[in-house]
Parts: sequence; structure tokens; C-alpha cells
Amino acid sequence: MSAVDTISPRRIRAVLPKDQLLNIVAADLRYLREEWDETIEDDSLRRRSTVLRRLLVQNELQRAWKEKGFPEEPRIISSTLTPLLQKLPL
Repeated sequence: MSAVDTISPRRIRAVLPKDQLLNIVAADLRYLREEWDETIEDDSLRRRSTVLRRLLVQNELQRAWKEKGFPEEPRIISSTLTPLLQKLPL
């Protein structure tokens, strides 16, 4: 068994090269701003979740932010699900 065989598939991910990182992150942010209707319906989330995962979980937004030399960390502003969750019977 090789070392690659022992690594969980969740830990294997492609890291964008620096020369592509800024353009791809900018395009992804533009796509989310212009195309995402911000609904939390299954179809909408399924289509956008891959972009959000790369930006936030795989840290591409953070890497691009540092690459541009911005201070501190990027701030993510979002709405809350609290009003929607309060309407659901639990």
C-alpha cells in the first residue's frame, strides 16, 4: 500500500497555482454576485455549493486575499437563516 492509498479522499484536493488563483477567484466571486439568486432551495445550493466550498473551505479566497497583499482577513457578510428556521416545525 502506498502513501497515497492511506490518505482519505477528503484530504486530496487540487490547489490552484498562484498564476491562476487571482483570475479564478475573481471570476467565481463575479459569478456568485451576478448569477446566484441567494435562495436556499436545493437546486440553487447544489449548483453554487462547489464554488462556495472552494472559496471558503479550501481557502482559495484567503489565498487570493493574501496574494494581493490585503491586510488582515476577508470579511464574509451573509444573511441569517434564523427567520426561516423559526417557521419550520421541529
